[in-house]
Amino acid sequence: MLLYPKITTEYDEADIPEYLRPFIPVDGKVYSTDLNNKRILLDVGSKEWFAELCRRRESANETNSRQVNSLGISDKKLGKTY
Repeated sequence: MLLYPKITTEYDEADIPEYLRPFIPVDGKVYSTDLNNKRILLDVGSKEWFAELCRRRESANETNSRQVNSLGISDKKLGKTY
C-alpha cells in the first residue's frame, strides 16, 4: 500500500528513503523559501526536493533534542545532563 499516491506518479516511492517519508506532506508538495521569503514549489525527486526533506528531518531532530534536554535527560552527544 502506498502512503503518498500523488507523488508515486512522478517518483517511485521505493526510491524515497524510509527515514524521509514522514517528512513528505500528504499532497507531496514540498516548498523551499528563497531570500525574499517567496515559496518555490520543488520538483518531486529533484536534488532540491531531497535536500529540503533532509533539512526538515534535521530540524525535527534538533527540536526533539532540545525538548529532551529541557526535561533533564542526558544528552548522549554532549555527555552532559541539564
